[in-house]
Amino acid sequence: MEDRYVRVADGTKLHYVVSGQSEPAIIFVHGWCSNATHFQAQLTAFSKTHRVLAIDRRGHGASDAPEHGYNAQQHANDLAAVLDHEQIVSAVIVGHAGGCPSVLQFATDAPERCEALVLLDTRISPKADLRGSESDSPLAQMVSSIADDAAFEKIYRGFISNRHPELADSVVAEALRVPRRVAQEDLSSIAIDTVSLARSVDCPVLWLSAEAADEALLGSILRDVQFQVVSDSGHFVQLEVPDQVNAAIKGFLNTGLENPVRDNQQ
Repeated sequence: MEDRYVRVADGTKLHYVVSGQSEPAIIFVHGWCSNATHFQAQLTAFSKTHRVLAIDRRGHGASDAPEHGYNAQQHANDLAAVLDHEQIVSAVIVGHAGGCPSVLQFATDAPERCEALVLLDTRISPKADLRGSESDSPLAQMVSSIADDAAFEKIYRGFISNRHPELADSVVAEALRVPRRVAQEDLSSIAIDTVSLARSVDCPVLWLSAEAADEALLGSILRDVQFQVVSDSGHFVQLEVPDQVNAAIKGFLNTGLENPVRDNQQ
């Protein structure tokens, strides 16, 4: 893997890793208080047959943490800037959890650049109002509570299944390194109307989750969607059951893309 950087229009320097050569490129976008290293298993596997890239979203990992820009639109703009810098015309975009609103925004802004989307253990919902009483909004309560380190750690540790306790310490430690103002703003940003964004997606979508999805509802929102559930995993499916996730992505890409993952993929 090669570390690279790009400075986007507002001066923020973004870090990303890149490897491989063959098209279509596969781009990995991490979730809330995560980072590009959480896709290491996917980068290693798919770099054998594809050009792969994983970005540290602003405020995360080795990217700058400016005072502004923690919303789906800016993250989508950042993603476009990275693809432009790498001269990637179109790609398969893989997003995890809180990174998916920006993936959906990118797909809405530039549908011609999205060959397919893979959405890992995320949610699609109408806009949530965070301005009212915290007691009326679980998301508002969560945003407020993570100002406390102990509360933040309890919430984040709960994302990892009891089947994979060895991952919890490292994932939590990395999450706690994200500036708290970034964590709060980035979490608040997922309150946007992702239903409307999802309705505008034209490309094929793989919805991959740790628990069964509401296929009827999601099928009424996404035009071309396939569903897959992994077993023995919590929220971080790409870390907890990487072989299942890699196999699911490979199978999905083989069903509809002109340049599928070849059979020598390990």
